[in-house]
Amino acid sequence: MVLVSEWFVERRGLAGGIIFAGSGVGGFVFPFIVNGLLSRVGLSWTLRIWALIEIVVGGIALLGIKSRLPTPKFRKGQPRPRFIPPQVRFLKQPVFWTYSVTYFLQSMSFFPVSLYIAGFTTSISSTLAATIVLAIFNSSGVVGQIIIGYLSDRFSYPWIMFVSTLGSGVAAFLLWGFAHTLAQVFAFAILFGGLAGGFSSVAFAAASDSANPNPEHAPMAMGAFTIVKGVAAIIGPIISGLLLEAGRSSKVDSGSSYGKFGFGPVEIFVGSCAIASSVSSLAVAATRPQVST
Repeated sequence: MVLVSEWFVERRGLAGGIIFAGSGVGGFVFPFIVNGLLSRVGLSWTLRIWALIEIVVGGIALLGIKSRLPTPKFRKGQPRPRFIPPQVRFLKQPVFWTYSVTYFLQSMSFFPVSLYIAGFTTSISSTLAATIVLAIFNSSGVVGQIIIGYLSDRFSYPWIMFVSTLGSGVAAFLLWGFAHTLAQVFAFAILFGGLAGGFSSVAFAAASDSANPNPEHAPMAMGAFTIVKGVAAIIGPIISGLLLEAGRSSKVDSGSSYGKFGFGPVEIFVGSCAIASSVSSLAVAATRPQVST
């Protein structure tokens, strides 16, 4: 991800979308491979085999990673540059902070779905159906990441963010909230997976705007966004887990039309975070620099 800003300018969003789509492709294949391995060789050998796959695939991928800019060579006695530049100006850009807040809220809504959609599907149907739904959810993210990355190169990305988060919020409130059949879960997985899963593709454009007028700082801004996403990936599922326990232990009738199997509080939390991130996207539009390089 750090090298994207070195190799791509006009099609940076599309390149980033394709890179992020790799996680969706892996997410599509992963459930089927792991379920097959678990049923045949057990947990220990499943982990060993998967570690070997990671080593082989990751090792091959490293052969294709090359920096476009030459690595500076320093002579003995020559002072090296500071690890953190003395003037990291992107921290002073309002668009950096508004996008960070938006990315945090959006990630808070995305990761609980990726964690609990399989369990919700199992309550409606079977384990096989849950595996299929999870694969569809991840593969929809592949399409969403490429399309949103492509659109971010041609249109104002804050409005793409607004549409993505608003659509995923409505899907969480309505499709997931009222879901009681497998078809409804499929529809939710496709819509939410595509809209919310593709959101991360605009991060490269936001990093470029945040680093303006110092494009060499864009990789650091991108790294900061990744930290924000990682924090949300921890906090969001924890809150959702507590809400799920509260929903299952509540006295609300489990046969009600909204929030089946105690997932109501989680669905409301996911939808609320998505809608909040759509509102925050408007702040990104307001703080974005008029001219970016």
